[in-house]
Amino acid sequence: MKLGICGFLSGKNADGREFDFLSLARQAGFDYVEWPLSTLAGLSEEDFSEAVRKLKASGMVCEACNLFFPGTLRLTGPGVNHQVIRDYLELALGRAGQLGAQVVVFGSGGARRVPEGFPKEQAWVQLVEMLRSAGEIARRYGIVIAIEPLNRDETNLIHTAAEGFALARLVDHPSVRLLLDIYHMVKEKEDFGVAQTARGWLAHAHFAEPNRRTFPTVVDETGRAFFEALMQSGYTGRVSLEAGFTDFESESRQALKVMRELAG
Repeated sequence: MKLGICGFLSGKNADGREFDFLSLARQAGFDYVEWPLSTLAGLSEEDFSEAVRKLKASGMVCEACNLFFPGTLRLTGPGVNHQVIRDYLELALGRAGQLGAQVVVFGSGGARRVPEGFPKEQAWVQLVEMLRSAGEIARRYGIVIAIEPLNRDETNLIHTAAEGFALARLVDHPSVRLLLDIYHMVKEKEDFGVAQTARGWLAHAHFAEPNRRTFPTVVDETGRAFFEALMQSGYTGRVSLEAGFTDFESESRQALKVMRELAG
């Protein structure tokens, strides 16, 4: 497995101190970084080129992107604009391709949230159609889109890995697969055994200390069970640390140590 971390160019510790994310991620020993795609898509050409330059200069690689869509872009409901979505997909996935990303995470709870009174069955159809279009564009760049189930506090559609797997099968596109996130699975009280059910469909994973969604400090039973479920399903891909922290430099090193032990 490859072990990465979510972030962007800079970050801020709990005490307000800013830090160079790329530099500290490299020093900690992570294999790759996972950048926010909606942020990248919102940059000017000049600023995007500068971000790519900084990435290359850092010695890190961006093999995954999260935060696919901004919350202002409607993917469900009566206000969906297919041309606007198509234009955004071309821009965002094109930039992900320029970065060398191989996975783009589709969480985007705000964008996929179903408006009150709109039939959820119709919202499912809208997501299937959007993901088929996205899959075609992603395939040009060798990118796989990983559907991320989100807990009920973050959206009102696709909460469990079982539902995410069902959506992926409905889309039925080789560039659209499933992500497992320990935090959302624990919050939804979902059995990690779903990894075996979705064997062959897993494209990415997110890790954290699941109860507080912070950088893990010790190997615990829940984390071990999550990694064991991934490995027993035959998954050998990427696992990104997506969590909060107090002091990035020290806590990221310890978190990676925990992840390496869990990954064997």
